Amino acid sequence: MDTVFQAADILLPEKTIDMEKWSVIACDQFTSEPEYWEKVKANVAEHPSTLDMILPEVYLEQENHEEQLKNIEASMNKYLREKVFTEYKDAMIYVERTDSVGNVRAGIVGKIDLEQYDYSKKSTSFIRATEATVAERIPGHREFIESYDPSNFGAEFLVTIAGADRATTLFYSLTGRWYDEQGTPYKVVAWMPLPERYRG
Repeated sequence: MDTVFQAADILLPEKTIDMEKWSVIACDQFTSEPEYWEKVKANVAEHPSTLDMILPEVYLEQENHEEQLKNIEASMNKYLREKVFTEYKDAMIYVERTDSVGNVRAGIVGKIDLEQYDYSKKSTSFIRATEATVAERIPGHREFIESYDPSNFGAEFLVTIAGADRATTLFYSLTGRWYDEQGTPYKVVAWMPLPERYRG
């Protein structure tokens, strides 16, 4: 990329979509209140919604992750097939949000160069984290680049999953999510780079 922030091909819902049912809060909110998400589900009903394309973290402890992720993928494909979206090629989108006290916050949607991202507290990189990060629990930028697997859209590491008694391998994304080849998310308590391959 010539710059760290560029125009992108962006999908937005068609104008006929009910935006009050389409839009939902971020999946890492209300993590201890499943009743909130059940109310959202009831409100959305059969309408197209981003709720069908996310896995709220409140459900991470459930055992049917694989089924849930298959449903998410099916919803994405259905929305593409049924032309729920309008595609804006090579675009940037200006947005405004009014907060609870009436202040208007402006922003622009585009694409970023993830190689320019650094979450460390004193980072001077072009792209930085907006919240504190527990560095001991996630791979650093160099480890991420060296272990990146493009076929799985993440970096592969040897990890210990919460509650497990033996290590396994998972993928890590720069959004802070650990997942397996099926996309199932996990909570990781320790990680390390994979050992070098045997060259006998």
